[in-house]
Amino acid sequence: MYILQMVMTMSDSDPRKMDEIRKYAAIYGRFDCKRKPEKPLTLHEVSVNEAAAQICRFVPALLTRRDELFPLARRVVRDSGYHYSKSQYLSMLRSRENGEETDSERSKRRKLELEGEGEDATQVRLSRPQK
Repeated sequence: MYILQMVMTMSDSDPRKMDEIRKYAAIYGRFDCKRKPEKPLTLHEVSVNEAAAQICRFVPALLTRRDELFPLARRVVRDSGYHYSKSQYLSMLRSRENGEETDSERSKRRKLELEGEGEDATQVRLSRPQK
Protein backbone atom coordinates (compact mmCIF):
# COMPACT_ATOMS: atom_id res chain seq x y z
CA MET A 1 0.00 0.00 0.00
CA TYR A 2 2.96 2.28 0.65
CA ILE A 3 3.84 2.26 -3.08
CA LEU A 4 0.42 3.50 -4.05
CA GLN A 5 0.48 6.28 -1.45
CA MET A 6 3.95 7.37 -2.51
CA VAL A 7 2.97 7.56 -6.20
CA MET A 8 -0.37 9.28 -5.48
CA THR A 9 1.29 12.03 -3.45
CA MET A 10 3.87 12.82 -6.14
CA SER A 11 3.14 15.77 -8.39
CA ASP A 12 2.32 15.02 -12.03
CA SER A 13 5.18 17.33 -13.00
CA ASP A 14 7.66 15.31 -10.93
CA PRO A 15 9.81 13.36 -13.43
CA ARG A 16 10.39 10.64 -10.81
CA LYS A 17 6.67 9.81 -10.73
CA MET A 18 6.68 7.99 -14.06
CA ASP A 19 9.96 6.26 -13.17
CA GLU A 20 8.39 4.93 -9.97
CA ILE A 21 5.25 3.87 -11.82
CA ARG A 22 7.37 2.04 -14.42
CA LYS A 23 9.40 0.36 -11.67
CA TYR A 24 6.39 -0.99 -9.78
CA ALA A 25 4.09 -1.61 -12.75
CA ALA A 26 6.68 -3.73 -14.58
CA ILE A 27 5.46 -7.19 -15.49
CA TYR A 28 8.72 -8.49 -16.95
CA GLY A 29 12.23 -7.98 -15.59
CA ARG A 30 11.09 -6.63 -12.23
CA PHE A 31 13.67 -5.65 -9.66
CA ASP A 32 12.45 -8.50 -7.41
CA CYS A 33 12.49 -11.31 -10.00
CA LYS A 34 14.90 -14.17 -10.60
CA ARG A 35 15.68 -13.19 -14.20
CA LYS A 36 19.34 -12.74 -14.98
CA PRO A 37 20.05 -9.00 -15.29
CA GLU A 38 22.26 -9.50 -18.36
CA LYS A 39 19.38 -11.08 -20.31
CA PRO A 40 17.67 -8.26 -22.22
CA LEU A 41 13.90 -7.98 -22.43
CA THR A 42 12.25 -8.76 -25.75
CA LEU A 43 10.31 -6.11 -27.65
CA HIS A 44 7.06 -7.73 -26.52
CA GLU A 45 8.15 -7.66 -22.86
CA VAL A 46 9.22 -4.02 -23.05
CA SER A 47 5.93 -3.15 -24.76
CA VAL A 48 3.86 -4.93 -22.09
CA ASN A 49 5.83 -3.17 -19.36
CA GLU A 50 5.24 0.25 -20.93
CA ALA A 51 1.55 -0.47 -21.46
CA ALA A 52 1.28 -1.48 -17.80
CA ALA A 53 3.00 1.74 -16.73
CA GLN A 54 0.71 3.90 -18.87
CA ILE A 55 -2.37 2.12 -17.51
CA CYS A 56 -1.12 2.65 -13.93
CA ARG A 57 -0.51 6.30 -14.69
CA PHE A 58 -4.27 6.71 -15.02
CA VAL A 59 -5.35 3.97 -12.57
CA PRO A 60 -2.64 3.87 -9.85
CA ALA A 61 -4.59 1.31 -7.81
CA LEU A 62 -3.51 -1.32 -10.36
CA LEU A 63 0.04 -1.00 -9.04
CA THR A 64 -1.07 -3.28 -6.22
CA ARG A 65 -3.14 -5.62 -8.43
CA ARG A 66 -0.75 -7.11 -10.95
CA ASP A 67 -3.08 -10.05 -11.60
CA GLU A 68 -5.54 -7.56 -13.15
CA LEU A 69 -2.88 -5.33 -14.70
CA PHE A 70 -1.09 -8.06 -16.67
CA PRO A 71 -3.98 -9.09 -18.97
CA LEU A 72 -4.92 -5.44 -19.54
CA ALA A 73 -1.37 -4.55 -20.57
CA ARG A 74 -1.14 -7.56 -22.89
CA ARG A 75 -4.43 -6.62 -24.52
CA VAL A 76 -3.25 -3.02 -25.05
CA VAL A 77 -0.09 -4.28 -26.75
CA ARG A 78 -2.02 -6.74 -28.92
CA ASP A 79 -4.62 -4.11 -29.88
CA SER A 80 -1.90 -1.62 -30.76
CA GLY A 81 -0.53 -3.83 -33.49
CA TYR A 82 1.91 -6.21 -31.84
CA HIS A 83 0.36 -9.41 -33.16
CA TYR A 84 2.62 -12.35 -32.62
CA SER A 85 3.87 -13.90 -29.46
CA LYS A 86 6.53 -16.55 -29.86
CA SER A 87 4.00 -19.40 -29.48
CA GLN A 88 1.56 -17.84 -31.97
CA TYR A 89 4.39 -17.34 -34.45
CA LEU A 90 5.58 -20.95 -34.06
CA SER A 91 2.06 -22.35 -34.45
CA MET A 92 1.56 -20.18 -37.55
CA LEU A 93 4.82 -21.54 -39.02
CA ARG A 94 3.79 -25.13 -38.26
CA SER A 95 0.40 -24.68 -39.89
CA ARG A 96 2.05 -23.24 -43.01
CA GLU A 97 4.50 -26.14 -43.13
CA ASN A 98 1.52 -28.50 -43.05
CA GLY A 99 -0.13 -26.58 -45.88
CA GLU A 100 -2.83 -25.19 -43.61
CA GLU A 101 -4.04 -21.62 -43.87
CA THR A 102 -5.98 -19.66 -41.26
CA ASP A 103 -9.25 -17.90 -42.09
CA SER A 104 -7.62 -14.49 -41.72
CA GLU A 105 -4.75 -15.51 -44.03
CA ARG A 106 -7.27 -16.76 -46.62
CA SER A 107 -9.27 -13.52 -46.49
CA LYS A 108 -6.10 -11.41 -46.73
CA ARG A 109 -4.91 -13.46 -49.71
CA ARG A 110 -8.30 -13.06 -51.44
CA LYS A 111 -8.29 -9.33 -50.82
CA LEU A 112 -4.77 -8.99 -52.22
CA GLU A 113 -5.69 -11.09 -55.24
CA LEU A 114 -8.74 -8.91 -55.93
CA GLU A 115 -6.66 -5.76 -55.57
CA GLY A 116 -4.06 -7.30 -57.86
CA GLU A 117 -6.66 -8.02 -60.53
CA GLY A 118 -7.74 -4.38 -60.43
CA GLU A 119 -4.16 -3.22 -60.81
CA ASP A 120 -3.59 -5.50 -63.79
CA ALA A 121 -6.62 -4.06 -65.56
CA THR A 122 -5.40 -0.55 -64.85
CA GLN A 123 -1.94 -1.37 -66.14
CA VAL A 124 -3.38 -2.81 -69.36
CA ARG A 125 -5.47 0.33 -69.90
CA LEU A 126 -2.47 2.56 -69.22
CA SER A 127 -0.17 0.59 -71.51
CA ARG A 128 -2.56 0.82 -74.49
CA PRO A 129 -1.93 3.77 -76.75
CA GLN A 130 -4.55 6.49 -76.45
CA LYS A 131 -6.64 7.21 -79.60
